[in-house]
Amino acid sequence: MTIPHALPAEPLISGDYGCVVVRSRQECQTAIAALQHLPNMRMVIVTEPHCLRGLAIPANILLLTNLSPNSRLNVLQYSRFVVVPLSDKQPCCDYEILVTAMQFGKALITADVPSISDYAFHNSNAVLYPLDRPEALTKAICDLWHDPNKSNFLGSNGKGFAETFCSEAVLQSCFHQFLVRKGF
Repeated sequence: MTIPHALPAEPLISGDYGCVVVRSRQECQTAIAALQHLPNMRMVIVTEPHCLRGLAIPANILLLTNLSPNSRLNVLQYSRFVVVPLSDKQPCCDYEILVTAMQFGKALITADVPSISDYAFHNSNAVLYPLDRPEALTKAICDLWHDPNKSNFLGSNGKGFAETFCSEAVLQSCFHQFLVRKGF
């Protein structure tokens, strides 16, 4: 992946907040179940309208739907950390979100599932919590919110991981090595 550039250069959302990116209604339910116990934390959920049907939204949550790609990147870039509340052991995960968050130097909070084990490492570049345990997600968000040093540490490690393993140059090198091994 190329390193994204979040346009516009100024934050679309002022102040301090955590960003939650959800792709399904179940992920949104998990996030809301966790966030309703954190009324003093400002959280932004980035999603699509179909994920929200019938859900009651706590007052501390700002919902953003139908964002342009640049606006979505902007929200990620200026957040304190990024939460990806996966809802299945083999999710159709948006790996681009995980890598983009790391490229921006953001700590990740996500479910501990096999499908992301090559990207997210507990207490190295992410806080992993048990799948379908909103109370564990609540604790992970609360802990990271109150520990900016840990958030910065995880974000820095994530950025290093993305630069080392997820860049366009690394992919080109791996592809070149593959072609050489195949005799091309």
